[in-house]
Amino acid sequence: MKRKLLAWLLAAVMMFGLLPVSALAEGVRAIDLSGIIGLFVRSGGAEGTDTRNVDDWTQDGDGSENNPFILYSAVDFEFMHYMVSENGIPHGDKWYKLADNYDSNSVVTVSVGTSDFPFYGHFDGNGKTVRVNISDTSNQGTALFRYIADTAEIKDLTVVGTVTGGLHCSGLVGFVKMNGTVGPCRIENCTVNVDVNGSGSNQHIGGVVGHVLSSQLLIKDTAYTGTISTNGYAGGIVGWCDGGAKIIYDRVLFKGYNDANVFHPLGLRCNNVSISFHDLGSFYTVAGNNNIQSYAICGSNDKSVLVYRNTASNRFKPSVAGASFYMDKLSGSGSESSPYVLDLYYAPEDWLIFNEMVVSGMGYDDDYYCLNPNYSGENVITSMIGSPEHPFKGHFDGYGKTLKLDLGSSDYPLPMEDLAPFSVIEGASIKNLKTTGTIYTSAKYAAGVAAVTTGSNNEIINCVSGMTI
Repeated sequence: MKRKLLAWLLAAVMMFGLLPVSALAEGVRAIDLSGIIGLFVRSGGAEGTDTRNVDDWTQDGDGSENNPFILYSAVDFEFMHYMVSENGIPHGDKWYKLADNYDSNSVVTVSVGTSDFPFYGHFDGNGKTVRVNISDTSNQGTALFRYIADTAEIKDLTVVGTVTGGLHCSGLVGFVKMNGTVGPCRIENCTVNVDVNGSGSNQHIGGVVGHVLSSQLLIKDTAYTGTISTNGYAGGIVGWCDGGAKIIYDRVLFKGYNDANVFHPLGLRCNNVSISFHDLGSFYTVAGNNNIQSYAICGSNDKSVLVYRNTASNRFKPSVAGASFYMDKLSGSGSESSPYVLDLYYAPEDWLIFNEMVVSGMGYDDDYYCLNPNYSGENVITSMIGSPEHPFKGHFDGYGKTLKLDLGSSDYPLPMEDLAPFSVIEGASIKNLKTTGTIYTSAKYAAGVAAVTTGSNNEIINCVSGMTI
């Protein structure tokens, strides 16, 4: 019946001369204004011919958490674009998922979400790859998702291809905004290998996100590995921030090439605005113009971003969202007689390397670690050790030294569970350690030494916590 209806509508259009036949060769979309019928006809392209009704698409899933809408190819992104962006149909808050057999050779050419109708639902990439070739220099925020808002979530996704746009274009999300509900929006376990080309001058573009408005954003286990090209401003992860923006970085990596006049591997903000920024682990390697700007996303002369060196020896290969890179290994062999030594005064990046060794899942279980016994000052750290997937399973000796960890603020308590110097441990031992600092959180299970213990034979011996929680 639907095919007959489609044929009748197209014949009627041509009969009355409302649409020339030549236009049909490239593709036709006719949308019934009542929203009951929506017809898409696609011819050619990498995805081939795909003619379906909007109702056909919604039948494969109902948009609920347990039965999400399923996307099989780039054509489905056009349906999603129509349903979320064009007519305000209330699908922006639904659940979407890429199919197990998603066609990664098909090419997405549209952006999802607008300022009036942003995407504030949940998108599960299912570990698949989406190929894009999106070009729109007339509108701001050109990206796979032009606008996301509130508690939107994008996870487990790899994006490859090219985006060409104007102000605030990016490889994944153009704008993050607050539409009503307090966030944060979440981008987790994503790799963005998209070449982002900003047209014109004075552009602010980003590798992953173009512009964070006065809203909240968590970026976790996410990497940018493409090329950023612009005559203006660029941020490796976030292109620009408004005053009042609140951002958490948790294991993010910039491993791309930039060709911008003004650049920072994490992101940029106006030099006279204040944002709330929390760095739980950021890494970068930079090729091209690497002139780091003073008005970086987290303030002047950002020291929390670390450049890891490509040395010829003592290197291992952790993975962030599938994007691997080499970093220096800690001194020591990890044995009881020769533990890995964390010299946090001279090499504060050692703590992040320690965490990478634990959560990379590369066989560092039951190894021995210690703080430098010859340093008497506080050892300031910025991130936690262990995760539910990869808990700390080794042995840590603080040699009576002090670790200081500050997370969150009174204005912005972190909406994350298990905040502690050691987030998750399993069959581990921690001894001879003092902790201090302040943790602000709106979630559960924060602690002064270890937040979550799993398994058996965990030991916390001769430790003192002076942590304020």
